[in-house]
Amino acid sequence: MAAPALAPAQTTAWPQRPIRIINPWPPGGPGDQIIRPIAARIQESLGQPLVVENRAGANGTLGANLVATAPPDGYTLYFGHTGALTISPVVQSRLPYDPIRDFTPITQILGQGSVLASRASLPVTTAQELIDYARARPGEVNLGSIGIASTTHLFGEMLAAAAGIRFTHIPYPGAAPLVTDLLAGRVDITLLGLPAVAPHIASGQVRALAITSA
Repeated sequence: MAAPALAPAQTTAWPQRPIRIINPWPPGGPGDQIIRPIAARIQESLGQPLVVENRAGANGTLGANLVATAPPDGYTLYFGHTGALTISPVVQSRLPYDPIRDFTPITQILGQGSVLASRASLPVTTAQELIDYARARPGEVNLGSIGIASTTHLFGEMLAAAAGIRFTHIPYPGAAPLVTDLLAGRVDITLLGLPAVAPHIASGQVRALAITSA
């Protein structure tokens, strides 16, 4: 969680009005599942509503820029992630914000491992079987990600480079539409945080091939 670079302390008590939390992912995805219950509990303590707004796009950078350019008064917060605040500044030459200058960190909400998951109908059950399958079919296996240069995308490319294989990359604006297409069989594999796919793994609609540590 982060806020715009804050102005000097004010004499009036905070908060005096509702607070916005910008979630840079589409509605209904794991981001919503995480931040909305937390916001509900925090507003009980603060006595003011915390309104979660979904501003998806560009691997979270659209939402990040909205917060970076908001008044530095503590009423606009960013439900941040590694992509927009640590990866995008390295791989994109012209970001409209500086993650160090324009944000004030508040707290870490969670850390989680990522799951290498496949559609249930893909004829593989382990990471090694996936590698062998993809090696025999260069470029035929597609990799769904939550955006260009996202952790999902980079993890997939790292796997491909290490194994000497090639995936066809399909970027999505967030986990919710990606998981929808994974369940429909339009996406072959992905790497997502466990909360995004755990229910579907349990139901047998998605197959877990490997998991990373948090």
